[in-house]
Amino acid sequence: MAAAILERAAAEARAEALPGPRQVRVFRGRGIAADVNGRQVLVGNIRLMEEMGLKVDASVLNSVQEEAARGRTVALVAVDGRICGWISLADRIRESARNLVPLLHRVGVRQTVMLTGDSAAAAAHVAATLGIDRVEAGLLPEDKVKKLRELSAQGFTVAMVGDGINDAPALSAADVSIALGAGTDVALEAADVALITDNLEKIAFAIGLARAIVTNVRQNLTFAVAVVLTLVAGVLFGRVHLASGMLIHEISVLAVILNGVRLLYLPSPRSPSPLRPAVRINS
Repeated sequence: MAAAILERAAAEARAEALPGPRQVRVFRGRGIAADVNGRQVLVGNIRLMEEMGLKVDASVLNSVQEEAARGRTVALVAVDGRICGWISLADRIRESARNLVPLLHRVGVRQTVMLTGDSAAAAAHVAATLGIDRVEAGLLPEDKVKKLRELSAQGFTVAMVGDGINDAPALSAADVSIALGAGTDVALEAADVALITDNLEKIAFAIGLARAIVTNVRQNLTFAVAVVLTLVAGVLFGRVHLASGMLIHEISVLAVILNGVRLLYLPSPRSPSPLRPAVRINS
């Protein structure tokens, strides 16, 4: 979000003369505060403004609710204790994200859950677009961890996908954690799996590949044990001799290898065109 805001501000020549911030304080899942040229600047959600004792006018609250209903996330901006504007951010949904949920169901994922710090209205809009089964909105990082533990307690094997600092605790708590390649270093370090690209369809492909590998290993073990037992029985009953036994063994090894090679030909999801966040700044 920060990168998108700065990029838009630079494009509108609003950030050229601004000095660097000092005494920066980060409020996880809520916003950020800093001293800019001797003025106290606060950027964050309504919860942070209320915690700081700032009054949110009805007109601003209505604007925030309208933006949230359109599926956008709103960050309020306050300078020296007065709310002076707001920033509206909307994620353009990747084509790979649109295809992800059906692909996950196809490979056996029973339920998809969206855990987000965004408002309920914004989260519901995105979930409806993507076909996500369940939405949990307005969550802090520790709340995401709690939700994951609840799912685990219900008997689910939980996989968590994330890319931000706020996702790191939840990634560490999941049974399987997946970080996007363009994510933060903290998320990448906390994850079990890191996607090199941001093609979300690769998640479904990775799950399908993992299950295919497990199936392949079980097939090979079953086949190998069956061949060995057959050879042992043949030797004991005098039906298998050295030459024939070696031939059968080598054929079985070749069969195991060829069965493993099949994994190289699993279909790979198509690559979507990259889309970037859209930002609108209001004052």
